[in-house]
Amino acid sequence: MEIGYVLGIYGCVLLAILWSIFNMIVIRRIKIEPEKSEKYYNEGMDSEQQELSNKAKFEMVVSIGQKIKKGAYAFLFQEYTIMLIFVILFLILVICLVDVWGIKKLGVGFRAYAGMAFVIGSMTSILCGFIGMDIAVRSNYKTTFCATYQFLFARPLSLHVLAKC
Repeated sequence: MEIGYVLGIYGCVLLAILWSIFNMIVIRRIKIEPEKSEKYYNEGMDSEQQELSNKAKFEMVVSIGQKIKKGAYAFLFQEYTIMLIFVILFLILVICLVDVWGIKKLGVGFRAYAGMAFVIGSMTSILCGFIGMDIAVRSNYKTTFCATYQFLFARPLSLHVLAKC
């Protein structure tokens, strides 16, 4: 009976991670190209917007997207550095209180189940945070690029991860 619960929990975690990796790959494959949107370039734009060529807009959006991605990854690195310190300290506390002291009261030998569960949960959280940030940054600047030409291009991408502009 207990093995069913364990398999169910690990199965759900694995399924969620695989789904997020799939979405990350799909978003990375969506190409943004200024040539696709040339026929819509002059529709609904004022003279200031028309001064920028498709190529210049493309380069600007990609440049801004790269800067945002660099900043997002710098943020994640700082966050995970602090999180690593917390995980190590809290792991020591969990092992001492639960795996050593708690097990002695039950009269069973040493088991590091709680400590392992905490570390696995922390690593899963870190992985999902990285994947989520990657998906968010890439889809946001690609949606922005599509929206500079026509709202109808950006709407499917922003509403559904699998849409292509």
